[in-house]
Amino acid sequence: MAKRTKKKKNLQGSVLLLAILVMAGVTAAGLGMANLLIKEIRQARTLDNAIVAYYAAESGIEDGLYHLRKEGYEVEDLVVEHQLENGAEWKRVAKKKEEGIFTGIEANQIIQFDVFNPQQSATGQQVATIQVDWNGDGSEWLEVTWLSWQGGSSLIGSPSKRLLSHALTGSRINLAVAGVSERSDFYRIRIRAMYSDVSDLSVTAFDSDGNVIEIPTIVVLSSIGKFSDTQQILKINMPLNSPVIGLFDYVLFIESSIIK
Repeated sequence: MAKRTKKKKNLQGSVLLLAILVMAGVTAAGLGMANLLIKEIRQARTLDNAIVAYYAAESGIEDGLYHLRKEGYEVEDLVVEHQLENGAEWKRVAKKKEEGIFTGIEANQIIQFDVFNPQQSATGQQVATIQVDWNGDGSEWLEVTWLSWQGGSSLIGSPSKRLLSHALTGSRINLAVAGVSERSDFYRIRIRAMYSDVSDLSVTAFDSDGNVIEIPTIVVLSSIGKFSDTQQILKINMPLNSPVIGLFDYVLFIESSIIK
């Protein structure tokens, strides 16, 4: 009888130990699931905040575009902060990109820029030559086209054109128009990538003495959107003014009306 009682007590101790182990396992699994759920909730909240911060940054970019293109603000006046009604905020930084550097051009695509300051259209910069550099696989060609006109004159001459192969990268192009003794003050330049993509394209302007001339026609806008503890940054490069007159290779004439 004493042996049976002792065996029963040992069995009860084993059951108690097993129950404790099972409860510990369930608790650990529950804590793991809770920790996972908390991380998922935090990630979802961060994602929601990031979306709000992104649109806040985009709002700063759109606001800068409006004031630059429509209101005629100076680039220096675009550096500002703003608080939105939903609690988000954006901070904008703006500067002129003087070097005329572009990230690249896809095949058969075009970039167009002015080699003068559109906000000071009464005076030119006496540009004599431009230097074009780029990287590629060796099969690319660039078509460089430019228009020129004198300050105070509305007369625009015929476009000039030059083709550059990869072997000519780094060469300088004389912008002077043949038969014109007086150098033009203003130039509008278009560059087309032919046959293949071009990367790390840069354009540098020089005067007749070989000194580098700034090309203040590219504006860099950066906007930092912030909501709660999340930030998003947007950055764009754009011409100072909207393109008005393009450089066309041909003109189509039609007798009937054109409906847009």
